[in-house]
Parts: sequence; structure tokens; C-alpha cells
Amino acid sequence: MRHEGGEGARRGARNRAPTPPPHPSTRPGLALSQDGTHWARVEADHHTGALLDAGDAGAWDAHFVAAPQLVAAGPGDMRMYYHSFDEATRKWTVGVAASPDGLKWARGGVAFAGGGSTFDAAGAAARHVVRDTASKRWVMFYEGVAADGGRSIGVATSADGLSGWTASPTPVLTPGPPGAWDDGAVGAPCAVPMAAGRWRLYYGGRSGRARAGAFCGVGLALMDAPADDEAPGLAEAAWRRRGGEPPAGVAPRGGAL
Repeated sequence: MRHEGGEGARRGARNRAPTPPPHPSTRPGLALSQDGTHWARVEADHHTGALLDAGDAGAWDAHFVAAPQLVAAGPGDMRMYYHSFDEATRKWTVGVAASPDGLKWARGGVAFAGGGSTFDAAGAAARHVVRDTASKRWVMFYEGVAADGGRSIGVATSADGLSGWTASPTPVLTPGPPGAWDDGAVGAPCAVPMAAGRWRLYYGGRSGRARAGAFCGVGLALMDAPADDEAPGLAEAAWRRRGGEPPAGVAPRGGAL
């Protein structure tokens, strides 16, 4: 689950409309390792060494390139999903870039900007895209941004993972009940498909007392295997939070890993 520097600071209070970030833009970089412990930066063609620059003035991603996620979709088909804030539409928006080798990237444009429901009326921010081997479809769990800045987690599907995303009108996960460690906001999803139709959804959360700033802990929600062949969709299925110890500095009210 990854957030670039400053991204958490952009998360506004729930009673505020979304606004573009006031700080310098972020860009994705690349580092390589042979053992997973020692890493070396790889300088890309951009003059800063970044893999992808923010878009030109007036482009939907002119402000920043945030929370990049790389997916190896097939031979010569690497994809980078990321989000930015589209000044023209005033919405948080997900885009995609393509690369044959993971080094040279070409923008593919806007992929998804939310489904237009209340919980994602202001768009989609951090997301996690995975191919569901059971349905053979691409699934995007995303941080839906409401008009008041509130965060919930939604789900959308696509046949090719590039366009034609269909979002569920209801979120998969909403902020926890009053007093829970995540009663303020949930987002930054990381979804893991399991055997027999089960899913695990790791996510970031924060208390309603933390009106702004980075997520304060990591939670886990589970979707159990369907009881019959008439399985509900991912959004309609019953997701349950798994309890655990709260993160350091958070009052012990349950739910966080």
C-alpha cells in the first residue's frame, strides 16, 4: 500500500469540497533490487530522473502523478495506474500509462473518474487494480471521494482493464462506526483475491478526530466464499472487518491490524 510524499497531506476535511494540492507535484520513480533489501535508483529519461512527469498545463494530470501502481498485464504490456486532480472537471481522476519494458512510458489518458454515486461524486483517488482469474475481468478497488471530501472504498470492473469501467453504485467499505479507529475515512485499498471466491481487502483508515492528514493505520476486510452459485457482486457481498490491535498512538477501539 503506497502513498507518495505529501499525498496524505492533501486529504482534506470531510466537510470541505475537493481542491487541487497546494504543494509541488509528485512523480513516480524506479528502483531495482536483486534481494529485496538493497535497492538502487534507476534514472529515467525525464530531466529529474522520474519515469513520468506531471501533464502539461491544462492537462487532467497537470497537478501531480500520485500513488502509481504497476501491473504486468502480459508480454510487453506493462501498465501504470495513477491518479491526479483534474482542474477542468474538479474531480479526482485515475489514469493509465503503458510501457513495453517498464522504463519508457506513454500516457494512455483517463481511465476512470468515479461512477457518479454520492460516495464518489468528486471522483476516484488511490486505487488497486487486479485481474480476477475467476471472472476473467479486471477489478479496480478505489478510494471514492464524496463531494464533502469524505472517503469510502468502491469497486469497478472492466473487460480489458483500460476503459469501459463499470462502477457499483454502493461502496464496498465505508468509515467505521462512531468511536472506531477508522470512523473518519477509509481508502488506499489493496485487494487480494483468494481461493474459492474469497477476497481480502487491506485499507488505510483514520479517526474522525483526525480531520486531515495521512491515514493512521491499516485495516483488513474479508469477503467470504459465496454460499451458492448465485454469488453476489463484490459490492453487494457481505464484507466484514477483521478486528485487531490498533496502530501505535491510536486508542484501542478495535479493527486495525
